[in-house]
Amino acid sequence: MPSTQSSIRPKRFETSQSLREEHLPGGKELLIFSLPFPDRTGTRYLIETGAPYDQVERVLRGLLISFGIAFPLIVGAAIGGGYLLMRNALRPMDEIATTAERITSRNLNKRLPVIPSGDEV
Repeated sequence: MPSTQSSIRPKRFETSQSLREEHLPGGKELLIFSLPFPDRTGTRYLIETGAPYDQVERVLRGLLISFGIAFPLIVGAAIGGGYLLMRNALRPMDEIATTAERITSRNLNKRLPVIPSGDEV
């Protein structure tokens, strides 16, 4: 079996990082990330790391499925939590509206309760 390292063409030094695909014999593909690195003495090194392309695609597919399941759950929880917070915040307004509807021309002596809440409501 031929060595994978000998099948990969060497990368030239460049001043910036790069990402490239390498096609190996047998239809395999590698995704290779290159990063030039100078040390304190000025010697330049090229650091390269790679992963099989199908492995990267599997991880990305798994993340997509996880987001596809988690996103609707998070949105549903946010809508449910927002509804509960809104309902609790507006409960005093509902009570005032219900009491105001009960005041008619026959019972004008009925009054709205004054709740000492400290706000404008």
